[in-house]
Amino acid sequence: MKRSERRRKYFAEVKKKTDLIRSEIPGREYGHTLDHVLSVRYGFNHDIPASLIASHRNLKWMHFNENIQKGSRMTTGAIFNLRRWGYTDLADIETAKLKR
Repeated sequence: MKRSERRRKYFAEVKKKTDLIRSEIPGREYGHTLDHVLSVRYGFNHDIPASLIASHRNLKWMHFNENIQKGSRMTTGAIFNLRRWGYTDLADIETAKLKR
């Protein structure tokens, strides 16, 4: 399967799973969007299962301006999720990048 086809399927799976739990996450207010703490792009590029990327623990409401500014940058919350899911090698690499 071509990478573009695999990418399309991955992003569709994450969207479907995210939409299923969107209403279950409390705290949505006007002007807020649902943010993936560890980005969908990062998950795809590092073969992290879509079910983890779309899990409750990787989603939070964020004001859309903050979400746009954050983009797909790595955060300490994302590194915490990597460690929680057993991706300590990736977490160590990303921690080192943040310290630069």
